[in-house]
Amino acid sequence: MPKRLQGKTAKAIGTELIVPKAKLPFRMVFEVKLENGYELKDMTQKHTLEFHRFLNDTVYKGLTISEVDKLYLRKEGLSNAPVILSNGKELIHYGKDRKPFRIFGYYNADGYFVICRIDGAHQTHEQ
Repeated sequence: MPKRLQGKTAKAIGTELIVPKAKLPFRMVFEVKLENGYELKDMTQKHTLEFHRFLNDTVYKGLTISEVDKLYLRKEGLSNAPVILSNGKELIHYGKDRKPFRIFGYYNADGYFVICRIDGAHQTHEQ
């Protein structure tokens, strides 16, 4: 379960990567079990189409991590404090404009965005 760290300055988002984010292609992986209630089986048809649209607009277009961050990185939430996962990684979430579809995860050492939650209706803050 994620925990919030109060009063700490957030480090650079993601894992320290050897290759600059501007050159590294954005790639996603399912490396850990998705959180309960935010799994593929919980997605509606609309959410599945939004996920596919996200893949089309990022991975399939060959965007870099920097380009995806610029277009999709969500920086606002209930708290300005970073959410740190039990593995020590900072939770990142991507979404477009004010649409409710969000993908949550973190970057692993290989530069892949590890998906841990797919929130088609952006219900995370309602919990």
